[in-house]
Amino acid sequence: MSGTEFDGKVEFFDDMAQTPWLSEVHRLVAKAGGSWEDKDVLDVGCGTGRLLIGNGTEAKSITGVDLSEKMVAKAGALCTECGMEEKASFYAGDAYELPFEDDSFDIAVSTLVVFLLPEPLKAIDEMKRVVRPGGRLAMLNPGPFMGRETAMQLAEEKGFSPDSREKLGAWADVSERRHRFSPRELSKHLTDQGLVNIEHIPVLDGLGIITAADKREK
Repeated sequence: MSGTEFDGKVEFFDDMAQTPWLSEVHRLVAKAGGSWEDKDVLDVGCGTGRLLIGNGTEAKSITGVDLSEKMVAKAGALCTECGMEEKASFYAGDAYELPFEDDSFDIAVSTLVVFLLPEPLKAIDEMKRVVRPGGRLAMLNPGPFMGRETAMQLAEEKGFSPDSREKLGAWADVSERRHRFSPRELSKHLTDQGLVNIEHIPVLDGLGIITAADKREK
């Protein structure tokens, strides 16, 4: 994967981040990460930065990293528009090799990213590396039943707008081609990596799963 694959999709992903369903999931991911008050927060695969901007008022710092340089540029511009540029930093970088020292952040979050990667567990391990002892990880991934048929059924039941339906369908289509995770599978890897206090929060009637865990204190 390369950043240029996503450079032409900046507006699509920015619109997606502002749909009611994903805005609400972003809020729940932030909540699963624990209080952001006076914390250093990292978003891996930040896209246009909407999760950080929407939830980062109380954070000490908000940092985003994304493979796409154009996504990063858009995120920086949006932060400036919102008056949050003094606490915000955005970097072009790879989820497999995050450009940060060990133990740099209190909280690391990620949405709609890990499942895309050829080696998703490697990205989770990188998130763990850059979180401080006692810090927390929270991520959104598609659950085992996410797919075009189930997504469209949910959109119909919930009365999604055509745009929200389109964006949810796009996530479902990619999920079928890439990775879908069960709580058991994620729990095993996180436990093997020494993470504790693991919890799984179903969203979108279980089509998505927010997974959160703590890094052990030293």
